[in-house]
Amino acid sequence: NSYQVQVTKSNFKWIKLNVEQKFFYRVNYDITIWQELINQLNTNHKVFAARDRAGLIDDAFALATAGHLNITIAMDTTQYLHLEHEYSPWMMAIDALHNIYSILSHGNQLGPFKMYFRSQLESAFHSLGYNDTGSHTQRLLRVAALHRSCDLGSRRCGQN
Repeated sequence: NSYQVQVTKSNFKWIKLNVEQKFFYRVNYDITIWQELINQLNTNHKVFAARDRAGLIDDAFALATAGHLNITIAMDTTQYLHLEHEYSPWMMAIDALHNIYSILSHGNQLGPFKMYFRSQLESAFHSLGYNDTGSHTQRLLRVAALHRSCDLGSRRCGQN
C-alpha cells in the first residue's frame, strides 16, 4: 500500500519523516526536499541521528532501484561520507554502492564510479586507520571498507 502526506511548506527547508527509522516503510520526498536533506547532510550531518542518516541512504537507493527516484539523488546522499564516522550510515552506503557497482560492472561508467566509491572509502580509512583498534563497530567498518576497497582495486590493499 502507498500513502501520501501533503505538507504545506512554511518556515522550514526540510522535514525528516520516520525519525530514527522506528517503523519499516520507505519515505520518498519531493525532489526539492531530497535536495535540502542532502544539503543538510553536506553542511552538518550530525543534525540527524546515525539511524536517520542510514535511513536516508537506504531509502534513496531502494527507491532508485525501484524506479521511484533518480539515481543521481541517491548517489548524492553519499557525498557527505567523508565526514561520517558511524557504522550504520557507512554500511548502508557500502551495500548500496556495491549494488550499483555490480550493475555497472560491464558498462563504460564503471571507471568513474570506481574512483568515486574508492575515494569515499579512503575517507573511512583516514578516520579509522589500519590498526585493529577502536570499538566493535569501528572494527567491523574497517574490515568492510577494506574488503570493498580491495574489490575496487585500491593500491593500499596489501600495503598495510
